[in-house]
Amino acid sequence: SLPAIPSLVSLSYLSLSSNSLSQVAVELFTLPSLIHVDLHDNKLREVTKRGENDKRWARGVRTAPLSGEGTEMEVGGGGEKEKSMVEVLGISENALREFPPPLLSVLSSCTSLDLRSNPHLVSLPLSFDVEMVSAGLRKLHLDLSAIISPPAEVAKRGCKAVFRYLRRIRRANKREVEAKDTTHIPARYRKYFKLDITHFGLVSLPADVLQLRQLQCVDASKNRISELPPSFAEMSRLDTVIFDHNTFAVFPSILLEARLAALKSVSFRFNRIASLPLDLSIRQFDVLALEGNPLASVPPRVVAPVEARKGKKRVLRRRVGTKA
Repeated sequence: SLPAIPSLVSLSYLSLSSNSLSQVAVELFTLPSLIHVDLHDNKLREVTKRGENDKRWARGVRTAPLSGEGTEMEVGGGGEKEKSMVEVLGISENALREFPPPLLSVLSSCTSLDLRSNPHLVSLPLSFDVEMVSAGLRKLHLDLSAIISPPAEVAKRGCKAVFRYLRRIRRANKREVEAKDTTHIPARYRKYFKLDITHFGLVSLPADVLQLRQLQCVDASKNRISELPPSFAEMSRLDTVIFDHNTFAVFPSILLEARLAALKSVSFRFNRIASLPLDLSIRQFDVLALEGNPLASVPPRVVAPVEARKGKKRVLRRRVGTKA
C-alpha cells in the first residue's frame, strides 16, 4: 500500500508502474507540475471522476484514491485545477475496457499516450479527436490486435489518420441523430447522408460504418477491401456506393438483394473483377461503373437492354467499362 503524502505540488515525474492499482482519481493528473505519468503494468479499470470525495474537497484537500489495497494518496492543497499539464502518459498493460471519460476532459497538454496491452479496450470515444487535436497529441500507441474502432489499419498510420477517421464517423453519427428528428420533412428537403472513408488502407468495411443505417452514400475508394459483409444489406437507404481502387475479385452479389432496392449508382472501377453475376441486370442501377477491371465478358441480362435500342452501346461502355 502507498503512504499518505501531504503535498505533491512540485512533482514532475510520477511512476506507479507494476503495482496492483485498479483505479486512480482524475485529480492525480491535475497536479500543477506533473508532466510525465507512468501507470503501466497495473490492473487499472477506470479513472474516477472529480467530486467523489466531496467532504475532502470542502476542506480544500484533493485526494487521489489509488485502490488496490484500499489506501488513498493525498495529492495537494487547496484549490481546484481544471486542466492537466501531463505531456506523457503511459497506461499500457492494464485492464481498461474504455478510454476513461474523465481523462478526456483534462488532458489538455498530452503529446504522447500509450494504451497498448489493454486487451479489452476495443474502441476510442468519437470525441477523442476533438480533445486530443487541441492538446497536440503526436504519439498514440494502441493494441492493434484488439482495437476495432478505429480499425487497426487506421491506428497504425498514426494520430492524424486516427483523428481523421473518428472525425468522419462522428459527423456521420451526428447526422444519424438529426435524421431521426427530421423524418417528417419531405425527402427533397432532407440532408444527404454521405460518408467518405477513402485512403485509410482498410481491408474490410468497419463496424462503425455498418451501424450507420441512415447513410445514403458510402465512398470507400482507395482501400484494400475485397468483400462486403452480410450486414451490408441492412443499409437499406443507400443509393450510391463507391468502391473504386480496391481489391474486389468478385462483384458483390449482396448488392442485388431486395433490401438494397434504393441502390441506383454502383462503382467498382479499377478492382480485380473478372466476371459478373449472371442475374445482374443493368436495369437494376442507373449507373454501373466497372472500368479498369479484367472483365472477359458481360452477362446477357446486362447487354440485352443496351442492344434493344440504337445508340445504347455507348452507354454500356461508359457504365460497365467494356468494349461493346
